[in-house]
Amino acid sequence: MKAGITLIVCGIVAMCTSCTAIKHANTHGLQDGSYVLKTQHSPPVRVYATVSEDSLILYTRINHTEAINPVPVLSTGMDVLQLDAKPEPFSLIKTSIDLDLTTVLFKYRFNNSTLPNQLSSNLNFAFYCGYRHDYFKFRVVKDPLMNYKRQIRHFEFDMGVFAGLGSTTMNPSVTNDRITVEYDGIVFQKGFAFFAGSSNVTIGLGIGTDGLMDRNRKHWIYQEKPWIGVMIGLNLSD
Repeated sequence: MKAGITLIVCGIVAMCTSCTAIKHANTHGLQDGSYVLKTQHSPPVRVYATVSEDSLILYTRINHTEAINPVPVLSTGMDVLQLDAKPEPFSLIKTSIDLDLTTVLFKYRFNNSTLPNQLSSNLNFAFYCGYRHDYFKFRVVKDPLMNYKRQIRHFEFDMGVFAGLGSTTMNPSVTNDRITVEYDGIVFQKGFAFFAGSSNVTIGLGIGTDGLMDRNRKHWIYQEKPWIGVMIGLNLSD
């Protein structure tokens, strides 16, 4: 009973945190800050970007604290561009530390002497910390009115570690008949994950282990055994 109450409380906390993450996700995207600028005909260069709803200005960097002249051609409007020629595409790349609230949609557990391969989708959540790369790809297209418009595509990739709580079904089958009751046990899950996506909600692949947190841990056949799972993440940081 106490274990169930604990998991419910943790779930409420996770839901509240995820609501904050969803609210934050609505404004996430290209922001003021330092980036690496890549173009087709020039080597990568470090720039500082200032972003508004209708403009993007890129400044060349002297060091981590000073920015100087705007980069020509690329520092233009974000919508209709009054240009005589189509500018070349370019990319802005940003690296950062990523903090996510994640959940494993399902876990694939490998077979053993007792049971075949298993697919589980029990309630769980975890906090994730990783190293993130954001790619903002800019290109210009011409509309039917012969105006150039800038288009932005955003991709992100990151990898790191996660840890959190989850539940698992306990019964005689998963304990080699060492227990006679059936209940939902609480596990501590941890592992490594890789995420990819084009928005704040990202899909990932995780490799982890679970540790049952009650006295039947010594009987559970999946205690600290590896699993592979599909994960989803909600971003908690800028």
